[in-house]
Amino acid sequence: MIEKQHMDVKEYLHLLGEQIQNPNARRSVLTEIENHIEEQAEEYEAHGMEAAQARQEAVKEMGDPIRVGLDLNRLHRPKFPTGMFLLALGLMVFGIIMQGILFQYADAPAIQQGYLGRTICYNFFGIGIILLFLFGNYMYLTRWAYVLYLLFLAAEVLRNPLLTMAGGNGWWISVPVLQKYAIGYYMWMFFPIVYAVLLYRLRDKGGKGILCLHLLTAVAFGYELAFSGCITGVAESLCLSTILLFLAVYRGIIKGPKRKRYLLASVYPILVVAGIAGLFLRQRPSYLLQRIFGTFFLKDELNYVSSSIRQTDFLQMSLFGGGTVSGTLPKGDLYSTYLAHSVFLWFGVATGIIVIAALLVFAGLALYKSLRQSNRAAFLIGSVCSMGLLLRIVVYILMNFGFGIYYTVSVPFLTYGFVNCVVNAVYVGILLCIFRNQDVLDERCMPESRHAVRKHSVDVKRLMEKMLD
Repeated sequence: MIEKQHMDVKEYLHLLGEQIQNPNARRSVLTEIENHIEEQAEEYEAHGMEAAQARQEAVKEMGDPIRVGLDLNRLHRPKFPTGMFLLALGLMVFGIIMQGILFQYADAPAIQQGYLGRTICYNFFGIGIILLFLFGNYMYLTRWAYVLYLLFLAAEVLRNPLLTMAGGNGWWISVPVLQKYAIGYYMWMFFPIVYAVLLYRLRDKGGKGILCLHLLTAVAFGYELAFSGCITGVAESLCLSTILLFLAVYRGIIKGPKRKRYLLASVYPILVVAGIAGLFLRQRPSYLLQRIFGTFFLKDELNYVSSSIRQTDFLQMSLFGGGTVSGTLPKGDLYSTYLAHSVFLWFGVATGIIVIAALLVFAGLALYKSLRQSNRAAFLIGSVCSMGLLLRIVVYILMNFGFGIYYTVSVPFLTYGFVNCVVNAVYVGILLCIFRNQDVLDERCMPESRHAVRKHSVDVKRLMEKMLD
């Protein structure tokens, strides 16, 4: 035991900090301890004790700095999310194996040549991105929130060049329509993350912050409405950001009277519905209308792919698989778009249920853990990432069983393509980073927030109360 009778606050914090290995955790924990000492000293002074003596007594009551530091080090250090990482890795390996089996049935020789090597390479690249984010600091996303928003707008302009659209010529005109649509879809998959970090940065602005968020969203969405028309990507991202906004109001992350915050937040769904309706009417919506009516009203002539799946392929499924592929789906879609459907046909209903359950468990567990984060940035970013994965997984499953409202959908681990692997790896990597640093990073780890109002974490308070007892 170290003698603490004449130890000052600075010396005490220095000895305690030496026991905490992680630098981010050390900074936040030392701030917590210093705040606790100051509050205890103020309480002693209120009872008539002199300032110097009050601080000495407050330090003395904190306990041995080495023992306290070791206890806090065990509590506040990164914990590798082993279970979720292994689940993601297992699903990725299974996706590669399944695609390797089915790629031989692709109807395009260009796809067959080197397909398996490409998909392995893409997934290894995805693992690298996951690890890069996993061992990073997600708080830097909030630090660069406005830069991320400007980069998104710049990508929108580059994707839909104003001069090209006005002049009627240029490189963008030569890009196939489906490829343009896919690029837009992947771009808008990032918007919910951008929205989450903007929401965090504007959290202290109250109603003005909500209105500013509406304006920033309207600018991005308005440009998409005017010059493009990726309705599925826009609809997904705006619906996710709407849910996140109401979660933030409910959680009390945005300051101000709750009634006013709810009223201002309710403007956003109106903006979303009106905007999506305008985007929908701006296009030639016959194909999408056919898919919607064909799905919900089971009109076979309006959605032939869905009707073929429901009427034919279900009869070929067995409990443990028969090593067959779909006879009704386009061959090029077997190994990616309808891979879950192919799993049921080739490996059987039992294996298909396990794969779907694993996908839902990953996304559901991620959402559960994200909603329990005390760090408001982790809560917002983790919630929107996990909700995005969960939404796309549900839509993907419905599509694979003949209830596809729209065609383009991207899920982690199963769908093919380099961009798909990159985008979903970013989502998964951010989530794993949040869970790894659950007891390490707090909002003071962002430089501009170190001098924010004092905030006492539940973990440190409980430990201090236990030691004082």
